[in-house]
Amino acid sequence: MITVRIFGGLGNQMFQYAAGRALAEKKGVKLMLDTSFFKTNKEREFMLDKFNISGEVTISSKLAIFNSKIVRKIMSIVKFPKRYYRNYSTVFDDRFFDLPENVYIDGYFQSEKYFADIEDVLRNEFALSFQVSEEFKIWKEKIENSNSISIHVRRGDYLLKKNIVKHGVLGVDYYKKAVSEMEGNVGNPQFFIFSDDKHWCNEKIVPITNNGCVINIKSENRDVEELLLMSSCKHNIVANSSYSWWGAWLNKNKNKIVWKDF
Repeated sequence: MITVRIFGGLGNQMFQYAAGRALAEKKGVKLMLDTSFFKTNKEREFMLDKFNISGEVTISSKLAIFNSKIVRKIMSIVKFPKRYYRNYSTVFDDRFFDLPENVYIDGYFQSEKYFADIEDVLRNEFALSFQVSEEFKIWKEKIENSNSISIHVRRGDYLLKKNIVKHGVLGVDYYKKAVSEMEGNVGNPQFFIFSDDKHWCNEKIVPITNNGCVINIKSENRDVEELLLMSSCKHNIVANSSYSWWGAWLNKNKNKIVWKDF
């Protein structure tokens, strides 16, 4: 059995699931999702259950020990190098698929190389498992009936001092350049703006587009619905965010333009 530690926001959860799913498929074993992180961290919510995922979800107290950073560090270095795999690097580890069929994996796994072989499987499983809101249906129709371009703006926790240093925040100049480039390559573009800071986007991003609008889904499944709307756009302007990455990756348009400059 492959057990993968699920933590963080939706984008991170999707990377972790995708890597675990690919490894389980490679080894021909079941996949278990350790969601014990969300028992103690109330700032984040487990959201993979909004999709048609196939992994078994558990919050077993036996696995909760991995929530300790110290324990995880010790186990990865000293005690169980074969039963416990920890990798927080964003660089693909080509030894990943040499792991045994009974292993606990812990990391970000932010490389498509971890799951490229099961792309079709993931596209099917990252479909919504619930009845979408009326807002979603209205926006989806507008997106599908235009030369739609998503603009993703990540602010929120990126504005915290520790995260500004770690991630950086993309400013208006970044989006001005992106919009200009897209307008030069897409005829009659319609911009749909997705963000965790919708007020800022209405003030700063809408004015730099000719016809941009901020998506504001109010349903309880807002994050997941907005991600799928982003992926429904014909082209994507992405931010330095795993959530943004998945919005572009799930875009099925074979001629899509994905714009980034960071």
